[in-house]
Amino acid sequence: MSAAGLQCFDEAGCRQSMIDRRLARPSNAERPEGAILLSSILRVRKPDGKVSGIMPIEPADYIYPQACVDRIAAWIKNGVPAD
Repeated sequence: MSAAGLQCFDEAGCRQSMIDRRLARPSNAERPEGAILLSSILRVRKPDGKVSGIMPIEPADYIYPQACVDRIAAWIKNGVPAD
């Protein structure tokens, strides 16, 4: 997958691409919700009920489940490890 320059052909490349594009970085560990991936990219429902984010493009009405968002936030909180 390649969208907006994000290279996701394998796990290592996808991780590095997110770091290079500052979507998720080890420096976001203290405040994962501030990572661009969570704050602007992934389509999620905010606590106030509003939906924000631009991905995925298709299906246009897809909203990432909270469990998925929590898992990504934990990954960022752990310093974006390569595991």
